[in-house]
Amino acid sequence: MATKAPSKVKAREAIVVVVGARPPVYKTALVRNRHTGLLAEVEMQPPEADPLDPGSMGRSYVFKAGEEVDADHEAVLDCPGAFVAVDE
Repeated sequence: MATKAPSKVKAREAIVVVVGARPPVYKTALVRNRHTGLLAEVEMQPPEADPLDPGSMGRSYVFKAGEEVDADHEAVLDCPGAFVAVDE
């Protein structure tokens, strides 16, 4: 008999899961290291340059310890190790 996936999971502990966050992306420049003479690629960060992609803060989900939530919730899919199956 096949086991079915749980429909509910619960948080192992109190946790905040941020889904969809990504850092800003800046233009890069090729510079020469004065000490070694090697070329290096560096990001041109403010105030010199505006970001090519401003990034995103994402969406935050807060769970209390033991709080039950659907197994297909996007926070569970993004961070499955923070949740355990609920025994029915």
